[in-house]
Amino acid sequence: MPRWRDIVESEAETSGSVSGSGTETGTVSPSATSVGSAAPDMTVKPAPEARPEIVVGPAPGVDISDEDRQASYFFVQRFYAALATLNADYWVKGFFAPDASLRFTDDKPVVGHDELVTAACGEFALLHWLRHEAHTIDVLPDKTLAMGRARYGPKMVGGLDTAPIVVRTTLVFHRRPQDKLISGLEVYGDFEQVRLRFAQVQRALSGGDGTAPPLA
Repeated sequence: MPRWRDIVESEAETSGSVSGSGTETGTVSPSATSVGSAAPDMTVKPAPEARPEIVVGPAPGVDISDEDRQASYFFVQRFYAALATLNADYWVKGFFAPDASLRFTDDKPVVGHDELVTAACGEFALLHWLRHEAHTIDVLPDKTLAMGRARYGPKMVGGLDTAPIVVRTTLVFHRRPQDKLISGLEVYGDFEQVRLRFAQVQRALSGGDGTAPPLA
């Protein structure tokens, strides 16, 4: 049973990235090809899917204003849209405080803009596309939790499997009160298949055959 449903009226604020039900589209379309241009963009994009309604609300017993709930909703959507650009510098410096940390599950945290940009560039170089969806957003006084899924589209090299990898995720955002930049971000999920495919792509890009144990 949803605790609270956010009916978003101002779609214009998200530049068309949010549907009337408040759902992230999950795609970034290629630029339209003009008549007479050399060739259309034939790159493979993820197939469109039905998107669930996003449930936005406070944890039970927590009093959060409608304004704060809506602000958290739009923040998460903008964060995911920036991440989908695979532009590490834009994503990191637009959303993270200079001394912010990012940690995946039990991995060692990455701290500061320089380390964050370096880490993001390393992963983005192995991806053709990346999409995130938030299905539930819980707003607390000191953090925001976004539960949903991530869809990874690794680069298609060396005859590797081209199927996207879907990971159910929970992101925990800690944001500074003065400017709302992220001071800490924790990402939870089972990323083992992503790591294995990344290793394959990295070997293929470096001249190897990309051979690795089959993904479960």
